[in-house]
Amino acid sequence: MRPAADPPGPQITDEPHDEARAPSLLDEHRYLCLSAVVVLLLTIFTLKGRWAMGVDIWEHAAAIRELSLHPLHPQHPFYAVHASHQFFNPYSLLLALVSRITGIGVPTVLDIAGIANVALLLVGLHLFVTRISRRRHVDFYALLFVLVLWGPGAWFFSGFLHWDVLPIVMTYPSTFAKGVSLLALWLYQRYLDERDRRLLVIIVALLSVTLLCHPVDALAAYVGLVALSCRTDDRRVDRTVALALAIAATSFLVAFLWPYFSLYGLLFGDGQAHYRESIGGADHDMYVHVVSRIFPMLIVVPFFVRRLWRDWRDPLALYLTGLVLAYAYGYAVRNWSYGRLISSIMFIAAILLAEELVMAAEAASAAGNAGRPALRWVQVTTVGLLVLGTYNVRNGFVVLPDPIARRFPYSWVHSNVDMAKLSQFDFLTRLTKRSDVVLSDVYTSLSIPTFSGRTVAVARTQAFVDADQRGADLAMFFNPATPEPNRRAILQKYNVSFVLLLRERLAAEPATYLPLQSLGRTVYTNARFVLVDVRGR
Repeated sequence: MRPAADPPGPQITDEPHDEARAPSLLDEHRYLCLSAVVVLLLTIFTLKGRWAMGVDIWEHAAAIRELSLHPLHPQHPFYAVHASHQFFNPYSLLLALVSRITGIGVPTVLDIAGIANVALLLVGLHLFVTRISRRRHVDFYALLFVLVLWGPGAWFFSGFLHWDVLPIVMTYPSTFAKGVSLLALWLYQRYLDERDRRLLVIIVALLSVTLLCHPVDALAAYVGLVALSCRTDDRRVDRTVALALAIAATSFLVAFLWPYFSLYGLLFGDGQAHYRESIGGADHDMYVHVVSRIFPMLIVVPFFVRRLWRDWRDPLALYLTGLVLAYAYGYAVRNWSYGRLISSIMFIAAILLAEELVMAAEAASAAGNAGRPALRWVQVTTVGLLVLGTYNVRNGFVVLPDPIARRFPYSWVHSNVDMAKLSQFDFLTRLTKRSDVVLSDVYTSLSIPTFSGRTVAVARTQAFVDADQRGADLAMFFNPATPEPNRRAILQKYNVSFVLLLRERLAAEPATYLPLQSLGRTVYTNARFVLVDVRGR
């Protein structure tokens, strides 16, 4: 049952409520205005045509390209082997079909999808927040807090939405999954009010898609279902919680029907244990220096405790409790993948803090002149937190247009990763075929299948392929002590057609890399790469 609607409260203003002026259009639609600014800045960043090197956006792009070429029977996107891939999810299939039908290249489709993902996320946040809280502008402050209320060194992982990382991960299925899960939770709140059973079918479908695209967001959504279910009539709590668990279980079972990979094998199968251990090893960082990385948001703790003490069924407080317990469980059992829930913890904490801020401002404004000191304290504290958080995620200013960005300090407008122009890879489409194997270092190799060809090894563990030997062979190939006959044996073993070298490596370490260039005929050079044809040598 939804709580009774609160009357619209006065706006955060220095003037007493009895002297309040009519709100301006900008003030009335502040969430829409902030969302428009976010979308505009991210669009400017997208138009720069740069992707981060060495990150898994290239792995997603490779999976999408393979699905676009062979939507019914895709092969492994990186290796010339018959195997599935963990990123053959509904998001990848959707973008692959868009690319196949329209003829638009995968990088462009992904860039467009990134803006669409952000729009979906913004709509989902608005719908979810305005359904769970009837106070005005909670969504506005929640979005601000989600973007900037972080400490220094905030996690640079997919699934996180702070301003530093959002430009990089907006194209990821994790961002799409976050938006989809918010829509599911919004629909579930509608169901609790309206009892329209048709909504349950949509909710199950959305949660199944979330699970296939980003399982951690599905887990967070399941916690949300239970938390929201407790906000019902006392006689219905048990039945509603049981329904929430049934929805979660049904979406889990539906996801098992996905034909492009085995979800059960990915999550529980012995064959994928090495993949899960590798992912979990990286996720251990989610439990390192936690307090320093989130300390501005810790201001929410006393409000959270007060709300939970006052009403243990408060949906936001209960949701946050469930996420924190699940996060702690991951630490207790040393399953570090649960650490990614810290992103959802921060997300719900931002919503809770936003509602508390609006409530405090309303109460201070309603007190007239007597409340002006309290209102000023709320305003100053909020601005101070936002300034501090913005400084901590200042690398996100990489989204600014280049002429403006050059006026900022270097550290404010440069991402934590190397950004490469997509145009520097166009030659791969012209000079290589999909059947060609292109050998390069493990990080550059991530980028190759987005445009053409396959590769020998990449800097990512694969769920359905044991690539340890591939990695060892590639390391041997680039080892300066390896004799030329051994290098040629590796080229023959993997039927390599081209070797792709970085020009900066050739210039910095000529004794190591010039012998690699001499293995064949140089057929293309640009500011970043040298392509060597090793066929027939």
